Amino acid sequence: MNCTCANCLNAYNSPYHELPQCYNKDWLYQGQDADCSVRPDESCGTWQRRGENQPPVKFPRAVQLELFKE
Repeated sequence: MNCTCANCLNAYNSPYHELPQCYNKDWLYQGQDADCSVRPDESCGTWQRRGENQPPVKFPRAVQLELFKE
């Protein structure tokens, strides 16, 4: 299993944000207006293996901005 945010116990989907958030960043920046979102391939020194009974973290899909190259 990759040690990335997509597989981390501390990543979660918030009903208030489009991107997944991180409990560790929430704790680190408590009381501050900071971005606590994570990317699927991001990693940090506080990674913990996600439990088998936890739902997977859902990341937004990439949007294609053009159909054909000019």
